[in-house]
Amino acid sequence: MGIVREEIWKHSFEAGQKLAEKYEEHGIKELYDAFISQFEGLVEPEWFELNDKVLHKWNHACPNYRHFRGPGKTDDEIKEIALYYCLQDIGIMAGFNPKLEVFPQSRLLMAGDSHCTYRVEDHEGK
Repeated sequence: MGIVREEIWKHSFEAGQKLAEKYEEHGIKELYDAFISQFEGLVEPEWFELNDKVLHKWNHACPNYRHFRGPGKTDDEIKEIALYYCLQDIGIMAGFNPKLEVFPQSRLLMAGDSHCTYRVEDHEGK
């Protein structure tokens, strides 16, 4: 599974780099515009902080979880893939700007938690 994890990280990091090519700056605002904003209507976010220095939110819904439940996957089957599947978000954000501190997700809906956590800090921001 280590190989799977490495491949997911590599490809998602590269996707974040390609996304960054469309932006002149690569701060939290641009990360929000480029990636996070596209999920606003799908994830039922609870925002704690969103500014030039910090992006911190919880998602209370997960389109991926709904996708896998649709064809009848069990919660246990979904939990097995959660750590790998959800790593993509972190890889994309880290690839967008490797200088941002992208925290690992301490909670995942797909792993059975009540929400997903997202926290990114910009220690070099404006």
